[in-house]
Amino acid sequence: MAAKLSITLSPEAMDVIDNPLETGRHVSGGEVIEQALQLLQRQEEEHSGRWNNIGARVQRSANDLRPNLTSKQVREYLDRLYSKH
Repeated sequence: MAAKLSITLSPEAMDVIDNPLETGRHVSGGEVIEQALQLLQRQEEEHSGRWNNIGARVQRSANDLRPNLTSKQVREYLDRLYSKH
Protein backbone atom coordinates (compact mmCIF):
# COMPACT_ATOMS: atom_id res chain seq x y z
CA MET A 1 0.00 0.00 0.00
CA ALA A 2 1.38 3.39 -0.96
CA ALA A 3 1.81 6.09 1.65
CA LYS A 4 2.07 9.81 1.22
CA LEU A 5 5.11 11.55 2.71
CA SER A 6 5.98 15.21 2.87
CA ILE A 7 9.68 16.09 3.04
CA THR A 8 11.87 19.15 2.64
CA LEU A 9 14.86 18.76 0.32
CA SER A 10 17.84 20.94 -0.46
CA PRO A 11 18.06 22.46 -3.95
CA GLU A 12 20.88 20.00 -4.71
CA ALA A 13 18.70 17.03 -3.76
CA MET A 14 15.88 18.41 -5.91
CA ASP A 15 18.30 18.62 -8.84
CA VAL A 16 19.08 14.92 -8.36
CA ILE A 17 15.37 14.18 -8.60
CA ASP A 18 14.63 16.61 -11.44
CA ASN A 19 17.43 15.50 -13.76
CA PRO A 20 16.06 11.99 -14.49
CA LEU A 21 12.61 13.51 -14.92
CA GLU A 22 13.86 16.06 -17.46
CA THR A 23 15.74 13.38 -19.42
CA GLY A 24 12.73 11.06 -19.40
CA ARG A 25 14.45 8.24 -17.52
CA HIS A 26 11.73 8.42 -14.86
CA VAL A 27 8.16 9.63 -14.98
CA SER A 28 7.76 10.85 -11.41
CA GLY A 29 9.71 12.06 -8.42
CA GLY A 30 8.28 9.16 -6.46
CA GLU A 31 9.80 6.73 -8.95
CA VAL A 32 13.21 8.41 -8.55
CA ILE A 33 12.94 8.24 -4.76
CA GLU A 34 11.86 4.58 -4.86
CA GLN A 35 14.86 3.65 -6.99
CA ALA A 36 17.16 5.61 -4.68
CA LEU A 37 15.74 3.80 -1.66
CA GLN A 38 16.21 0.42 -3.36
CA LEU A 39 19.86 1.30 -4.03
CA LEU A 40 20.28 2.45 -0.43
CA GLN A 41 18.78 -0.79 0.85
CA ARG A 42 21.09 -2.86 -1.37
CA GLN A 43 24.09 -0.83 -0.18
CA GLU A 44 23.08 -1.33 3.46
CA GLU A 45 22.70 -5.08 2.93
CA GLU A 46 26.12 -5.29 1.28
CA HIS A 47 27.65 -3.24 4.09
CA SER A 48 26.03 -5.47 6.69
CA GLY A 49 27.28 -8.55 4.85
CA ARG A 50 30.83 -7.21 4.84
CA TRP A 51 30.68 -6.52 8.58
CA ASN A 52 29.32 -10.02 9.21
CA ASN A 53 32.14 -11.46 7.11
CA ILE A 54 34.74 -9.45 9.04
CA GLY A 55 33.24 -10.57 12.34
CA ALA A 56 33.36 -14.22 11.26
CA ARG A 57 36.99 -13.87 10.19
CA VAL A 58 37.92 -12.25 13.50
CA GLN A 59 36.14 -15.04 15.37
CA ARG A 60 37.95 -17.73 13.34
CA SER A 61 41.24 -16.00 14.06
CA ALA A 62 40.47 -15.82 17.78
CA ASN A 63 39.60 -19.53 17.78
CA ASP A 64 42.72 -20.51 15.82
CA LEU A 65 44.83 -22.83 17.98
CA ARG A 66 47.98 -22.50 15.90
CA PRO A 67 50.87 -20.80 17.71
CA ASN A 68 51.33 -17.07 17.29
CA LEU A 69 54.26 -15.92 15.21
CA THR A 70 56.66 -13.18 16.16
CA SER A 71 57.04 -10.23 13.83
CA LYS A 72 60.52 -11.52 12.98
CA GLN A 73 59.08 -14.90 11.96
CA VAL A 74 56.45 -13.22 9.81
CA ARG A 75 59.05 -10.98 8.15
CA GLU A 76 61.29 -13.99 7.41
CA TYR A 77 58.36 -15.90 5.93
CA LEU A 78 57.33 -12.98 3.73
CA ASP A 79 60.91 -12.40 2.60
CA ARG A 80 61.18 -16.05 1.55
CA LEU A 81 57.80 -15.90 -0.16
CA TYR A 82 58.58 -12.75 -2.16
CA SER A 83 62.11 -13.86 -3.05
CA LYS A 84 60.55 -16.69 -5.08
CA HIS A 85 58.76 -14.20 -7.38
